Amino acid sequence: MDFFCRFDNLTTTIVWARPELYTLNMWYKELSELHDLSEYEVYLAGGFAEYLNNPTNPKTWDADVCLVCDNPNLPKLKEILDDGIRLAFKNRIFIDFKWVNWYFWNTFRDISDGKVVGVDNTKMLTIKNYLKFQKYIDGVLESEATVSTEIMDEKHRKLVTLLDGLYLITGIPTFLVEKIINKFKEGIYKGVYVDLKKDNEFIT
Repeated sequence: MDFFCRFDNLTTTIVWARPELYTLNMWYKELSELHDLSEYEVYLAGGFAEYLNNPTNPKTWDADVCLVCDNPNLPKLKEILDDGIRLAFKNRIFIDFKWVNWYFWNTFRDISDGKVVGVDNTKMLTIKNYLKFQKYIDGVLESEATVSTEIMDEKHRKLVTLLDGLYLITGIPTFLVEKIINKFKEGIYKGVYVDLKKDNEFIT
């Protein structure tokens, strides 16, 4: 099988597998040895965190990792996000790696606690280091995703280039919030996340 994947100019021909605790640990160990992460909290959330807490949950193809702080050092953040993707390639794990601000993180913590919250889209901030993801198998485009305002359903969602290869996204689409809320209602999600800086401490 001929495999090729790109996150803008970050590319690999290494096929990844479904995430495992070992590969996640190796990825984080190598990232934390390469960069000082003291400016951030580093949390694993989403489907893989829920699976680790309850292996009867469906196993995912990616691991959602958030760097959380306010007012990050942008050039340094770009280096961390780029190296995070490179190390994920190396360890054959798909990491959905991003920065979010505390308002974003705490909003989803409130949702996981069952609180009815009104989301202020102007305060929901995400930073990514790519605009387009593409995956090819045997030369055929199998999967593609674009970070773009045009495909979102929120008028307040906007995209700003902070640096070359670093993008601030303001806002979050309603369908994504509703998707997460439904997973809590269905009992698939329990609101578990993992503090990667505290030796994989599970928190609910």
